[in-house]
Amino acid sequence: MGFLDSLFGIDDAQDDLARGRIESDASLDRGAEGAQRGFRKARTDLKSGARSARKDISRARQEVSGGRDTALDFLGADIDAGDAARENVLVALGLRGLDAQRNFFGNFQNDAGFQATQQAGVDTIDQSAASRGSIFSGGTQKDLFSFGQRGQASQFQDRLDRLTGLSTVGSTARTNAAEVSTNAGNSLAGLRASDADIDLGLSRSLAGLRTDEGDLDFSLGQLKANNATTFNNALADTRGQGINNLFRIGTEAAKAAAGFI
Repeated sequence: MGFLDSLFGIDDAQDDLARGRIESDASLDRGAEGAQRGFRKARTDLKSGARSARKDISRARQEVSGGRDTALDFLGADIDAGDAARENVLVALGLRGLDAQRNFFGNFQNDAGFQATQQAGVDTIDQSAASRGSIFSGGTQKDLFSFGQRGQASQFQDRLDRLTGLSTVGSTARTNAAEVSTNAGNSLAGLRASDADIDLGLSRSLAGLRTDEGDLDFSLGQLKANNATTFNNALADTRGQGINNLFRIGTEAAKAAAGFI
């Protein structure tokens, strides 16, 4: 059959078909390799992007935590002062017991500022009485006693007012500290959620790439199978043409022979 294949050009046709199939398969392989390179680059880019995003989140987490700690340090001084002031108010009002109240009042009377103010008032009354020649009079003594009572009550109330003010500052600072902690907690929770979203998004994207790779492999196999089918069909056609050509030649030869008889 080889001589007849050569005679009718079947060998050339089959060679052309074989080369076409090889070139087609090679082109499919090159396309698949290019797609695989694209998948590998996409996978690398996804992982690199996820790492970069995680670093940004880590930096943000550190900044939030650092800002919270700094704010709480500043507020801590006001909280401590407020707590101490509130405790002193409770002591001064006798809510921590009589002994504690007596100690507070004794400390108040021995306070240098209180004594200086009282002494300045006494000196003023004495100077005024001396100018009138009544420094030792009963009226002067009454004025001194009255001044001492009023001055002590006024300054004691002033002391309580200032302590109450400090206590309020401490309460406000504590409220602000709670707000700072809450806001920081919410921010950190949001960052943790973002971190989880990155992991989930990366997993889904990588899974999508693996699916696409599987689809590519399946499509490549299908296309090569189609090429093989097409090649085999075309090969069968060329062989059929050779047999038909042989029959045609035989028929023409028979007709020619009959013409000579």
